[in-house]
Amino acid sequence: MELSSINLEMDIEKRAKELGKLKFVTATSDDTTLLYASQTYHYENSKFEYFAVRLAPLGKIVSSKSTVHTNFVSHNMPQLPNSSFSLCNNAVQIVVDKKNSKGKFGPKGQIKILEPGYGLGSYALAKVIDWLIVEHPDVAVQAGDLSEHDAVSENSQRRHRFYKGRGFHVSYSDERGNGSFWANKASELKPIFNQEKISELTYAEFATEYLKNVQKISNCEHLILNLKHHNKYLKEHTVSNYKKWLTISILINISLILFFCY
Repeated sequence: MELSSINLEMDIEKRAKELGKLKFVTATSDDTTLLYASQTYHYENSKFEYFAVRLAPLGKIVSSKSTVHTNFVSHNMPQLPNSSFSLCNNAVQIVVDKKNSKGKFGPKGQIKILEPGYGLGSYALAKVIDWLIVEHPDVAVQAGDLSEHDAVSENSQRRHRFYKGRGFHVSYSDERGNGSFWANKASELKPIFNQEKISELTYAEFATEYLKNVQKISNCEHLILNLKHHNKYLKEHTVSNYKKWLTISILINISLILFFCY
């Protein structure tokens, strides 16, 4: 079967097993930090070898000068159910035809990240390219698909830079943005990603990050509570002091009237 066979690809995807330890990734843009679990998968037989990086969302932290908000999707740490990692979304993979020395990126010839702009696609692709260069540096990378749906507005130029910057050749079949990306040799590719946006954490580091942000939230809640109490105290005591001043003022005036008039 050819690498272009969807049935072959799906069969290999399902046969792949976890490779290495579960890792955690933080992806930051502006005031939002996404938290993801990252797991590599591998499968090999006499004809093909498969390697993939799959990402599963854990939640996000949105912070500003005045607030910190967190929303965690899963608390099943450190292991996540295998079903949490999608075969199609938030995943980058390569299937290598060992006999013909060809490789094809996917899933299904495309790279689809559900939360673009955070560097997650660059991270996953870099990990797969890194593995490919070490294991199969001379394979020819067959054409993957570029869809017009990913070429809306300024995203078209961003997508173009994304693939060109990693050593792929890019061509277009029409003006709408449909096209393909490929490489003559895997060794021509560059495993790069934005390390200012992406941080890879161990479980211990992730737990520390989680607790730190929980503490931030707790501190904010305590601060708000203290401010409310302080504000209430000021209001109560301001009213109380005003009443005292008014009472004293009235008594003084009455005393003066009595003194001068009688």
